[in-house]
Amino acid sequence: MKFIQEKGFTKVGIILNSFEVPKWIEKIITDIIQADFLELKSVIVNSNHIPNKIQKINYKHFLYNQYCKSDYKYYSTKVKKNAFEKIDIESSVSKSIKKINIMRLKINRFSQLEVETLKKEKLDVIIQFGVKDIAQNLAGISKNGIWYFPHDNFGEGYTTAPKFLRAMFNKNDPFEITLNSFSEDYKNNNVIYKTQSSVTRDSLFFNANAVYWKTSEFVLRKLRDLNEGKMESFKNNEVPIKETNPNYPNNFETMNLLKNLVLEKIKSRIFYDQWFLAFKHINDIKENYTIIKPPADRFYADPFIIKKDHRTYIFFEEYIYRKGKGDISVLEIDTETNHISNPVTVLDKPYHLSYPFLYEWEDNIYMIPETSENRTIELYKATKFPYEWELVKVLLNDIRAVDATIIYYNNKYWMFSNVYNDGASPLDELHIFYSEDLFGEWEPHQMNPVISNASSARPAGKVFLDNGKFIRPSQNCSFSYGYSVKFNEIVELTEEAYSEKVISEMKPGWLKDNKGTHTYNFNEDYEVIDGRISERRRIR
Repeated sequence: MKFIQEKGFTKVGIILNSFEVPKWIEKIITDIIQADFLELKSVIVNSNHIPNKIQKINYKHFLYNQYCKSDYKYYSTKVKKNAFEKIDIESSVSKSIKKINIMRLKINRFSQLEVETLKKEKLDVIIQFGVKDIAQNLAGISKNGIWYFPHDNFGEGYTTAPKFLRAMFNKNDPFEITLNSFSEDYKNNNVIYKTQSSVTRDSLFFNANAVYWKTSEFVLRKLRDLNEGKMESFKNNEVPIKETNPNYPNNFETMNLLKNLVLEKIKSRIFYDQWFLAFKHINDIKENYTIIKPPADRFYADPFIIKKDHRTYIFFEEYIYRKGKGDISVLEIDTETNHISNPVTVLDKPYHLSYPFLYEWEDNIYMIPETSENRTIELYKATKFPYEWELVKVLLNDIRAVDATIIYYNNKYWMFSNVYNDGASPLDELHIFYSEDLFGEWEPHQMNPVISNASSARPAGKVFLDNGKFIRPSQNCSFSYGYSVKFNEIVELTEEAYSEKVISEMKPGWLKDNKGTHTYNFNEDYEVIDGRISERRRIR
């Protein structure tokens, strides 16, 4: 499929079942209306759609449907932003400053007059929400066909995404979602955007809610690419349209999946996961780690190591459960005995802190802790190392970003960080920013997000040189948060392009009963990592 875009505004048409849409769709439509490079020309509302239609009970999938309803009813009250909450957008569309042609038509049953009316709009692309009745006969009206989400059923719950439930318990079934397109010339449709998301085993709704908020970003990204002539032609990326039909789990499969869910919840009542630190001499054997185990009321994670004036320090996140947030602490290693000092808190804010990335420049030591809860990326300078730090600049404002990691390459500073919108997961999408100066203005990379895959996106430590190659550690969160560390060789890094390839992986098997490792750092003397083990809860 070849994408076509002429200079000027990209003209968009939208197909809806009704004006009452879930919030994730409302966000997409609002973004399109407000974008300065788009023109929303037509909104086609399906006049055949019957709201609140009584569905025939299918007892073969009864358990699955009941679970979805009860799970939604309970867990939708636990999130700040519910992607499936309905909102009526008719007034905002009809009263838009930009004139929008509203048409109420029977999808797949257009008259010749209606077809001619739509052709006069000269649409560049049509976006359809809801995949039950794909308007295939409209594909030829827009230059770039119809775009749609296979996992979307117009927000009527999330029962049409049974793969979400399967992915919660099957490592071989990745949580993959796509944005697809098709034109009148193709019996098959093309994947134009694909991403792999992380999963939680707590709730199907939690997974679906995060995925749909993440989905709400795809359309604007690809419309921008189309407008700027960056959309690629697809030749070998075809999938059958019939894949839009979900394979609902029957009662037996649902019962087995729910049995696993119940067991997970029972375990969580008895055990909890506690992160800890570990270190070893750089040349020691793999298993020879010294464990730094935290007290029962907290965990330690995200270690960064630095040597200053012949003394070795580990900075890390210290999360105290009763405070409900992390602080940045430091401890010292006695290099003669491997004994460690008691941790000392060096940075405590009203908001959560973690991942104390360290950077040395012009005889000064800087720290960029994670401050996503404050919607900032903050740069601190050591005024009295290692215990006293001051904020010297907010590098980026109004941004949900985690684990910022900086390198200096080709006369520029490059910052890697996972960025996410409210409601979405922070594990899935890596963004890059660059600047001529550490304290200067930071520009977003043209390809952002440069990685959209929970198995390798989120940073896991400093980027380092190995035999002349830059290696970027990243977290593998495809099946559980912080399962392992992948080491990725940076193949290309420019203002216009980025690519990397996985060269190795550090799995949690370095310690018996370890369930995860999500940070790796080193200096000339030591390697430092973290781990995650299950501890029995105390009975109070």
